[in-house]
Amino acid sequence: MLDEEDIDRSPMERVKQPQVRKKLIPVIRDDDTKRVLDTCKGKDFVQLRDEAVIRLYYNTGARLSEVGNLTLDDLDMDTDSVHYHGKGNKDRRVRFGPKTARALSR
Repeated sequence: MLDEEDIDRSPMERVKQPQVRKKLIPVIRDDDTKRVLDTCKGKDFVQLRDEAVIRLYYNTGARLSEVGNLTLDDLDMDTDSVHYHGKGNKDRRVRFGPKTARALSR
């Protein structure tokens, strides 16, 4: 049986933490965005809703959960902005452009 002894310093003190490479998320190109928006052409509720949601993602850089949890009270059409409640209980207000505002008002 080995005797246990207290040590003054951690044996891990000199071990360096591994460096983790941060991977950048690819940005969708404009022509790809146009193709996605073209699938929403039409006047039906579902098509209008889908266009508004896609434009919000594209225009504000929101997370899926942020847009998915929106209520009408989170939209401010007077200032063309949206209030997101995001990851880590962080709130933020983000402005959107005129095409997104038009899609949302429809």
